[in-house]
Amino acid sequence: MLKLGYGAFATVWLARDLVEERYVAVKVGLGSDKPLPDREAEILSHICKTGPGKHGYERVIELLDVFIVEGPNGFHQCLVTEVVAPLSDEDTNHYCSFDAVRQIVEGFAFLHGEGIIHGDPHIGNFGIALPQLDQFEEADIIDYFVTSDAIAVIPRDPKFPMNSIPPYIVPSAVMTYFLESRKAFPAGSLIVKILDFGRAYRISKAAPNLLGAAPKMILPPEYLLRVLCDGRICSTWSEAADIWAVGFLQNRDSVWKVPRNEERLKFLKFIQRMIITNPDERTTTTALLTDPFMVASATI
Repeated sequence: MLKLGYGAFATVWLARDLVEERYVAVKVGLGSDKPLPDREAEILSHICKTGPGKHGYERVIELLDVFIVEGPNGFHQCLVTEVVAPLSDEDTNHYCSFDAVRQIVEGFAFLHGEGIIHGDPHIGNFGIALPQLDQFEEADIIDYFVTSDAIAVIPRDPKFPMNSIPPYIVPSAVMTYFLESRKAFPAGSLIVKILDFGRAYRISKAAPNLLGAAPKMILPPEYLLRVLCDGRICSTWSEAADIWAVGFLQNRDSVWKVPRNEERLKFLKFIQRMIITNPDERTTTTALLTDPFMVASATI
């Protein structure tokens, strides 16, 4: 139906599940020469099997289906998930309050409890669930974005194989705009989801040698040194690295609306437990669940 976004390894599209009568997001990966599921599909499938009923499971994006299609560029893995609005959209993240912080930490406590490292926590890999879309007809959504411009794709090399590229590209449709226009955006009851497990891995297995999209300003010192030294010293991305990145991400007044009162002091002390230089001294996500800030925000 519409393009929702794109990244280094995939493009995400809005689609309609005709059987379940709901909107879904389809993440189409880059072409591969083998029709095999990748790490992200394996991780999310594992979570779907072992996670239901556990605290924090609902903070991870829900995987609905996985399939593979073949095209001119090889085999493309397609992940079908619930629809979310990424917090990297400015018109989405201004809705966030400190309750979003609590939900994210709950999600990471669940992941770490399952022995899973996310590997790339940044603002674009968190989103707000949008079940409110299901109340609208397809035509209503498409008509709202009908003015989107299509840009022709013309290679500079006249001999370039045209069947390997799309004839045109379209801008991403921001679902927040549509729901706001219909006064249906869930501003008062946000459900935050952790997204993009393309760089995730299980603690019991070797860490992938992939750079994430997290900006250098939020990278943990032990991992930044590894990047700057071409992997010759320090550690790979770890559970402690997840905690550092989440802590720095949350220390942004432009994203998280934290009251300037006693609650703010609890919040700052909470963040300080996460951004400790020595990774061995960082507070685990399980311990963070009992922090005074988390306990207070959970009762609000």
